[in-house]
Amino acid sequence: MTPPNRETPPAISPPSGPARDTRRDGRVDLADVEWLVRNRKDVLTRLNGDERHLSIRAFLPKMARTAYERQKGVCPICGKHFAIEDMQADHIVPWSKGGRTTADNCQMLCKADNLRKSAT
Repeated sequence: MTPPNRETPPAISPPSGPARDTRRDGRVDLADVEWLVRNRKDVLTRLNGDERHLSIRAFLPKMARTAYERQKGVCPICGKHFAIEDMQADHIVPWSKGGRTTADNCQMLCKADNLRKSAT
């Protein structure tokens, strides 16, 4: 039973053609991921109370695009302008140090600077 005042997860639609379980073929419905990100605290509290176990590390494309537009395509480390395809979403507060995968903790770095940052 769904608790009051909580959204229910969107249903996973079977792909066209023969019916099959989309969870077994490795495909993920973006609406389900977005629901999980929005509701991760409630879901995790029900599991064991530790929100860290449910943190999703990869930024959604929408979050990366928002960060890119906020930065006007400029890498904050080298100061050069890049096309979005030549940049990578990065956690401002590192994920390994408790940084969350949220739009306000996302920055876009050029691939070279992101690789150097990851190596340190």
